Amino acid sequence: MLILLWGCYPLALKLGYAYKMNISLEEIKERILSNPKNFKVLKYLKLNTDIETFSIWYDSGFDEGAQTFYYEYCESIPSEAFINFGIYNLVVCIESGTIFGFQFGRFTFFVRPNFEAQGILIGKSPRRLSTIDGTVNIESLEHEWVFLSSVAEEGEESICYKNAYYLAKKI
Repeated sequence: MLILLWGCYPLALKLGYAYKMNISLEEIKERILSNPKNFKVLKYLKLNTDIETFSIWYDSGFDEGAQTFYYEYCESIPSEAFINFGIYNLVVCIESGTIFGFQFGRFTFFVRPNFEAQGILIGKSPRRLSTIDGTVNIESLEHEWVFLSSVAEEGEESICYKNAYYLAKKI
């Protein structure tokens, strides 16, 4: 079945298959919801089993933030890691179910960085920041999550997400 759907990506999504993977969308959703590393971020984003909108993201002509998030910042991440859950765009390690990045609002981006690989001091990132999407407070996420803009210089965003992806694969 997967071979027949190879060239029909949108159709494959509607039928519930993850692109290039032999795993259903329900299995991916279950991995995300049951992973203890995700509990705080799921609570922060108010995502749970009641949210029906869940798919692999494959394009959006009207969401400039998602275009930037996926095509620029996450360019080195496999596209099957691009998840749309509720109103949020996430990047998820499909194998572990660990969320390692998300888009909040239109142009506010977060990452669960690999602190050691990037030389980031834990606890030194702002917990509240004024963004294009308003003032955003992430104190409830503790120090596992940071604003992308606080840890990556312009042009380094994809390196930050790539390091986060490899860390999520180990978890």
